[in-house]
Amino acid sequence: METGQTGDVKPGGGVVSGNNIRLSAEPAAVPTSRQVAAPTKPEPRIELIREGDVIQAIDVICSCGQRIRLKCNY
Repeated sequence: METGQTGDVKPGGGVVSGNNIRLSAEPAAVPTSRQVAAPTKPEPRIELIREGDVIQAIDVICSCGQRIRLKCNY
């Protein structure tokens, strides 16, 4: 497919327009549907809520997006 052309080829469409074909002497690997990686989920993370040098709370953010805040009492 030439650079800059989009919209003519759809994943899983099965047919590629002749306008989107270019010849090359180099082999090209084409992934099958089994080889295409599933989207990865973000890793869980921790955020510190500070007031100056003092940590007031710790937010734990799950990979699903849920947030739990742990308030720190000194």
